[in-house]
Amino acid sequence: MVVVGDGPLRAQLASEYPAVHFAGVLRGEALAIHYASADLFLFPSLTETFGNVTTGGDGGRPGGSRIQRCGGGRVDPRRQ
Repeated sequence: MVVVGDGPLRAQLASEYPAVHFAGVLRGEALAIHYASADLFLFPSLTETFGNVTTGGDGGRPGGSRIQRCGGGRVDPRRQ
């Protein structure tokens, strides 16, 4: 499993799950490559109120699978 991004629990999670590769913050082509090769896009943000990263279609991968937190964020109009 590969996790892209960063946060206050990254070090703790990396030590608890040594089989997971934590890629950290990525930008540009490196981020695009990771998103394009993903089987699943997980967006669990508690603070992103609109979910800009999901508006392009599943993290920039139209037709891909997505899991995102419900409540205060973007709602998929296909599921209303």
